[in-house]
Amino acid sequence: MFKTSYGKYIVPQAIESRFMGSELIDHIMVVGEGKHCAAAIIAPNFDYLFGQRTESDGTDREGLIKSKSVHQLIRQEIARINRELGNTEQIRKYILVPDSWSPETGELSATRKLRRNSIMIKYALQINDLYREESFDDL
Repeated sequence: MFKTSYGKYIVPQAIESRFMGSELIDHIMVVGEGKHCAAAIIAPNFDYLFGQRTESDGTDREGLIKSKSVHQLIRQEIARINRELGNTEQIRKYILVPDSWSPETGELSATRKLRRNSIMIKYALQINDLYREESFDDL
């Protein structure tokens, strides 16, 4: 559990479990401690996305996560799931990462639970960039 800058408490595991049912998302970690809103680090389901991609989406993971059509799919999925969540729990910002998370790469434990500290360290720069502009305009 963490507290936003507005004093609201968020249970990230409850939000993450809602998103894990999506065929677009392989893994997700909700962040936002001390920030104005909840955000997410998303490792997309690349197998699914490569099956859905268009010619302009790129042929590798980096190209795919930069694709406008992939971001549109992810934004639509976030908006759909956000309707099931309370206002303070809703994901307002996100980043897509080109990595597959696993115990071997350090993001997951042997029992496939998120290693939150490892993920926070690995993506610290992207998280800082995500919150650089304190607005709700991202989704």
